[in-house]
Amino acid sequence: MSERVLAVAQSAELGGAEHALLRVARRLPEHGFAVELAVPGDGPLTEAVPP
Repeated sequence: MSERVLAVAQSAELGGAEHALLRVARRLPEHGFAVELAVPGDGPLTEAVPP
């Protein structure tokens, strides 16, 4: 069973922090983590995350 991580973004826009969050969230599964991303609404960040 994978460890679960909830990553919470403060914005649905794509700024520096959001790009860093995406990089980390994409790499965590390689290390045994299941990642869920919480985003406050629709925007470029939600479009950048696969379903």
